[in-house]
Amino acid sequence: MQDKDVQLKKMLETNKVQKDFYEYEPQEEQFEYDGNVIGRTWAKMRSGYGTIVNSLGEFEMWSSMHWNWMGDLSDKKVLDLGCHAGNQLSLDLARKSKYYVGLDLSESATAELQRKINDAGIENAITVAADFLSEDFTERDFDVVYAQSVFHHFKYMEPFLARVDEVLAPGGQVITSDPLATYWPLKTLRAIYRPFQKDSAWEYPFTKETFDLFQKYFDIENLQGMMGNTKWVLLIYPFSKKMGEKKWEQWLKEDQEKANKIGPDLWKCMRVTMNMRKKK
Repeated sequence: MQDKDVQLKKMLETNKVQKDFYEYEPQEEQFEYDGNVIGRTWAKMRSGYGTIVNSLGEFEMWSSMHWNWMGDLSDKKVLDLGCHAGNQLSLDLARKSKYYVGLDLSESATAELQRKINDAGIENAITVAADFLSEDFTERDFDVVYAQSVFHHFKYMEPFLARVDEVLAPGGQVITSDPLATYWPLKTLRAIYRPFQKDSAWEYPFTKETFDLFQKYFDIENLQGMMGNTKWVLLIYPFSKKMGEKKWEQWLKEDQEKANKIGPDLWKCMRVTMNMRKKK
């Protein structure tokens, strides 16, 4: 097994490439994930699914879950890790917290988020363009680390989790949302797609073993698998909106009741969101 310092060095090198990938000119459209046919097809499939599930209320569901987990932020220091130009919650996180730091590799993206923050008249909120793993990022004592689709960008999870633990205040909280690689049909599709994936060097959906590492550093207080049974609505909704909505409600209830702990029902899901607490 590689030394953690070696793993950290490798990820820092990868992040230099990732930084260039996510940079963009403000007057231009943001980065294109994949310029090849297979990449564009995969992106369209994901976009199509996202459009459908968001129309059915998935975003409202998990964002409400995250706000419930975080509670009152008025006396908390929040790190929005991998914020890019702002995720769906970024501005509200900045507005509601005592002190907010939006961190991303991209200088152009963090500048764009800072403009949004300034335009909204939000004080005690800054953005930083830096590598979270590097010594350039020196902020510490965060009460909340919010990371939307970020954790799976790190190939070597243990040195990354050690850094997350390092920046957290005692009793600090981590909220994540990331893809899973635990459902074999999806793993097969990803394996076919990966050779054509331009961002494959920093795309590592969680495996079953990843959760062992999470529990080494944090207590998992809440967990919810997403796109378990509900992923099949993609096959129904385009042909029958009414039937798709009906099955969505049924399957969503089943996912919420069964895929809320580590085990077989979670492994069938495409994504997972978690609320974790720094170990005492």
